[in-house]
Amino acid sequence: MDLSDVTAGTPKVLGRCLTLFSESREKPPNTNVSFSAPVTPAKFDSNPDIQFFRSVKAKHHYNYHKSKRSLRESSTGRSNAKPNVFNPYSRQNLLDRLRTFNALNWQIPYSPASNDLTELLCASHGWTCESISRNNNTKNHLRCSSCNAELILRFNNEVPSPIYAPFLFDSDDVQLANDNLVREYITQVQSTGHISTCSWNKIHTPLNSVYYLTPYVSFTDETLIREYLETLFHLTKNCQTLVDHVSVVQNILPPIQTEDLSHFVNASNIWLLSRYYKEDKENSAQVLATSCPPWIYWLAAMGWDLNAQKFAQESILLLICSNCNQRVFLKNTLESFTGNVLSSKVLSPCEFPPHLENVTPKDFEGVEEDDEEETKNFGHKSWCLHSSNMGTIPFHVYFKDMLISSDRLVGPIGEYETDKDMAIDPNPDSTPVSKRKNSFNVNEGLERFSKLRKTYFIE
Repeated sequence: MDLSDVTAGTPKVLGRCLTLFSESREKPPNTNVSFSAPVTPAKFDSNPDIQFFRSVKAKHHYNYHKSKRSLRESSTGRSNAKPNVFNPYSRQNLLDRLRTFNALNWQIPYSPASNDLTELLCASHGWTCESISRNNNTKNHLRCSSCNAELILRFNNEVPSPIYAPFLFDSDDVQLANDNLVREYITQVQSTGHISTCSWNKIHTPLNSVYYLTPYVSFTDETLIREYLETLFHLTKNCQTLVDHVSVVQNILPPIQTEDLSHFVNASNIWLLSRYYKEDKENSAQVLATSCPPWIYWLAAMGWDLNAQKFAQESILLLICSNCNQRVFLKNTLESFTGNVLSSKVLSPCEFPPHLENVTPKDFEGVEEDDEEETKNFGHKSWCLHSSNMGTIPFHVYFKDMLISSDRLVGPIGEYETDKDMAIDPNPDSTPVSKRKNSFNVNEGLERFSKLRKTYFIE
């Protein structure tokens, strides 16, 4: 039977479909189909406008696709950045935020009110300070570590008005305006600067238990010893460099008796050898005894660590406090340096010399007062842990007595054995006092409990 006889009674629509299928089988597929962009005709290749836009496209082709990809990932919620975990009770997170503040990106005009607006206050409320770079030359640029909110603190410059200025401002009026700005910025740092849903609006880092550690507590002693040994281990690798700058270093060390320093060094070596030189204690002990002077141990106890930073073509060494980020520059370049500064101790480079705006002789009137303040605080900032008191005694006295009496707490591999830490004797002539009794305070416990409860009411 012929196909035409079968399709004779078929509707015209189905017949047309059958015809199309028959033609598709008989016709070979077209392999010359091009999916590329249309090619510019040859007669337009020499056009200057087309050549200009073609060069612009070639120059920014990579950045164009990179920006498209970043926008697409942000719209879908994909990101390679590590999310910030909100943990207001983490001491390490607090110190990490505090280290983002330095003399280059943080500058508050001096006034009695500015003593309350400190780096520690900002860091305890979740703020970090943006570093100075080619893309950012703004000082006091704060960013929340949780909600990513930004806050820029600007102040009036106390520069005398020129005689041709239409308005003359008294310096006292400028000072008063800056004091009002400080009070307003403190409010924004503590609450209003964050977005309404930010967790830092509900709770902040309690400084009295996280930054200012509670004395006579095992956790406090273990934390202080761990931080001290990390600093000491790095300083012992650069003893000769520190010896070359002994005149600068000894100006920032608190006084200590020779006998106490000898006992302090012996106890430090027990910890250091057990933790970092497990396999070669005898030889390492001889090297430490011959190459490291005792004052290096005392320098590490006060939190000073050796770092390096590059200023344009010059690289210099500096001491940085691990708790307040204070910096003491050593007059030496890396060209003549033969020590072992770790890669983690090499700071980000910055421009040199720094650009100073509107500097007047009045800005240097308080230098002598600052020097007296640094001498009283042994080079640290006024709010630093190392310049504060542990209970009723200075920090360096507490740490010295605690470390000397902690040799019985050293574990086989240098760990802190908390089980043995049942009592402490701050005075050898007195009766040993229970650490729990020394550290226990009802009001302090209730305050901690009330702050801890707030974490459960965060919306």
